[in-house]
Formats: sequence, C-alpha cells, structure tokens
Amino acid sequence: MNPRNNVISVIFAILLLSIGRNAAAQEDTISYQRFEFNIETGYAIPIKETFRSNYDRGLFIGNTKIPPFFLGIGVAYSISSNASVYLETRRLNNLLSSNDRISVAVVPVLLGVRYYLPEGAIDMNPLKLFIGGGAGFYWARVSIEYRTNGVGPGGVFVPIVDAQDATNQYGFGAQGEIGVDIPASERVSFGMRLTCDINRLGGTSTGGLGNLGGFGISGTFRIRME
Repeated sequence: MNPRNNVISVIFAILLLSIGRNAAAQEDTISYQRFEFNIETGYAIPIKETFRSNYDRGLFIGNTKIPPFFLGIGVAYSISSNASVYLETRRLNNLLSSNDRISVAVVPVLLGVRYYLPEGAIDMNPLKLFIGGGAGFYWARVSIEYRTNGVGPGGVFVPIVDAQDATNQYGFGAQGEIGVDIPASERVSFGMRLTCDINRLGGTSTGGLGNLGGFGISGTFRIRME
C-alpha cells in the first residue's frame, strides 16, 4: 500500500477511536440496545481512472443488467443512544465495456462504527447527521467467458461450447462515511450517505488488481428491533 493510502488508513483508525470514546463517555437517557437491519442501493465511482473508463457498473439479475447500481445489506447494534457498531457487505459488478464476457465483481465485508451527532450539535431536525468509518476484508472475482472447441479424451471431437475461467483475489481496505437518516417512525428510517473506500487486492509480487476503491452515494432503508 502506498504512503497516501497509509495516511488515509491512519485517519480512519483515529476516527474510529474518537467515535468509540465519545460514545462510551455519553450518559444515555433512553433505551438504545437495538439491532438494526438495512438494505442499501447506490452508485459507485472507482478511484482508478483506467477502471472507471473501461468498465460499466450495474446490478445483474440473470441476463438482465440494471446499470449503474449496486446492492448491499448490513446489520448494526447500538452501543449508545448516538452510536452503533455495524457489519455490512455489498456487491459491485463491473463489466468490461468492450467485451461483456469479462467481468470483475468486488465484495467488501466491513466492520465499523457509526456516530450520530447529538441534536444540539447541528440543528437539522428531523434529519439525523452521522459520520463513521470501518475496515475489513475485500474479495474480487475476475471471470472470463469464452467459446472453445477441440479434441476430448480418446480423440473424440468436442464441438464449440461456452466455457469460463475465474480467478479470486483477496485483500483489505477501509471506508469512511457521512450521511443523514430520515426517521419515518420509531423503528423505520430512510437514509442517504456518501462513502469513500480504499483497498488493496492481490499481492505486490503478482501485481494484483490494486486499489479498486472509490466514492459512493447510496440510499438506505433501515428497520430497528429491540
């Protein structure tokens, strides 16, 4: 990871520690031990210019492509009235623009902390402003579909068939976020957030995909439970 990425990682780590300390120091006056489930969809913009220019992004349902969105899910647990610990994942599908038989799917699994600013800090009623950050494991799958023919076992001719080769690359990364929640009821809310993530996929000795992180804007539907 280059020095710039190291600096950003340190900033994320400091953010997580400060959020955790502030949350622990608060004196809670309401019951806050709630689980939360959320579904997220949004749009991602890769940092790497070559990847951004040569690949299209979108959801894929069978052979149907719904650009340019991604889909994610997550769970969270409140540790104070203003803070929660979350675990989330999403899938970002990318198709090579010049050949849709080549695809790269990126799946991060992130553990982090989200901190909601107290009502007295910034008056945005009924909106609730939050900041957060997390780190975790990243997985990328590079798939190439092609057609082939040849001679099979025993010299038997094999006709043209569709085939697929796939390789997996693994790495680590970090993410920062800022957003707002719009409460619809005590248990349901809608939100929007901006994210920035960095990662390193593949080893330096083998080249790898490098940093496929980027910026994202997304909408979230949250359900809270006791």
